Amino acid sequence: MSDVKIGIDNGKDLMLMGYSGCAILHSGGSLFEGRVWKESGFGLIVIVDKDKSILENGVVNQRDKFFIAIELPPHIHIRAEDSIKICIIPPSGITKVIDLYIPFSCSSDIVFLE
Repeated sequence: MSDVKIGIDNGKDLMLMGYSGCAILHSGGSLFEGRVWKESGFGLIVIVDKDKSILENGVVNQRDKFFIAIELPPHIHIRAEDSIKICIIPPSGITKVIDLYIPFSCSSDIVFLE
């Protein structure tokens, strides 16, 4: 994982980050707590890692399952109806681009209609 880069493009800024070296095993509870969110770069929340290759060496095997944890920096803002591109860039092979669209926000007042 140390050679993998992740790019975040919001149409105005492009930010590249590397693996922070932080991987935690998810054992229940909230995914949004823990040290993985406090590191610079991206971290991993491990779901399946039978041989502990991710947790001990940062190496992903074929059957390992994990979430990529990215805390966006304060200068990248995402609002309702925005979209961003997340690029997963391995040291060799094909770059994967994921388009994220934020359809709405619940941060404003919510009105119930009857």
